[in-house]
Amino acid sequence: MTRLIFSLIVVAFVGMFSGITFAQDAPANGGTLRGMITDVTPEQKPIEGVEVKIVAQDGTEYTTKTDANGDYKKSGIPAGRYLIHISKEGYGKRLGKAVTIVNGGDHFVPLKMSKMDGSHVEPQPIRMDAVVKMRIEFLLQRVTESVGKRYDLDEGAVKALHKSILDSIDSVLLKAESRSAFAKALDNSNAVLLNVLLARPACKAAFTEHLSAAQFQDYLDFAAARQ
Repeated sequence: MTRLIFSLIVVAFVGMFSGITFAQDAPANGGTLRGMITDVTPEQKPIEGVEVKIVAQDGTEYTTKTDANGDYKKSGIPAGRYLIHISKEGYGKRLGKAVTIVNGGDHFVPLKMSKMDGSHVEPQPIRMDAVVKMRIEFLLQRVTESVGKRYDLDEGAVKALHKSILDSIDSVLLKAESRSAFAKALDNSNAVLLNVLLARPACKAAFTEHLSAAQFQDYLDFAAARQ
């Protein structure tokens, strides 16, 4: 009897330990993003077949589509900041809805889309300047780290470069033609967006404040080669 009781205790302990281990490991599998996409009519009709792209800071994309009820879901997304892009033929695109994924989280993000009527596209409820700036911030985090490694800059210099470029963005986005150029580049690769960024005098000045002329030209050539 004593041996039986001891065996039951061991089994129970192992079961509890396994459950604890599973609970600790589960968050490492990332988070889940879900939502419903509807049109902008008063009825808010669900839209089937919308392509949903969830884009990470490093350009990695996770994709899914809405079902007949307009619902979408993507699990196993690593923790971090993302931009959500949605598109479907016959509808105006929505670009750059920001979301932060946490491990083990279940995040609900509903979105709306407008139908295109001939050449007319109903306005999309989106703050383009904020979207552009966030995408640039994602990109610059990688760029400044790359510049630091390429030219052996210390941590203080990298942080100063990053701050200078971010400070220059506000002045760049005040100009309508710059906002338009960045908005068009959002749907392309990070290399295209970087070249648009480097073409702006204010951003160039931020780079040359911390890099020599030779280093800046070298980086221009490097960015062009990547594109």
